[in-house]
Amino acid sequence: MKTNSITPDSCLQKLEALCARGEHCEHELREKMRRWQLPESAADSIIEKLRREDYINDGRFARAYALDKLRYNQWGRGKLRYMMYALQLPEEVIREALEEIDDEEYEAVRQTLIEISLLQRLFAGHLDP
Repeated sequence: MKTNSITPDSCLQKLEALCARGEHCEHELREKMRRWQLPESAADSIIEKLRREDYINDGRFARAYALDKLRYNQWGRGKLRYMMYALQLPEEVIREALEEIDDEEYEAVRQTLIEISLLQRLFAGHLDP
């Protein structure tokens, strides 16, 4: 039977490479280490090292996450808050990331979603022209 265990040094190298390619939060990395069956004490040590070397940064991740999900998935502030909370980001970090969203960009996305919703309802016969 094949096991998914990994050495701490190998794990650190894999996570450094992953974080160098894009933003990731602590929760995502801990989930990976759990799947790799890495002991919790080793996971704690790796997370600490990744933070110290600035591979992971909650604020930077939250800002990137919020902007990407707003622009590409058209998520509103409520869904963004909920999903960042699910990623176990600190409330202060979530609040700051949401405050940094440009109001004009947010309103443009919101307006587009309203228009799409109205068109869908119109074509589905739920609204009179």
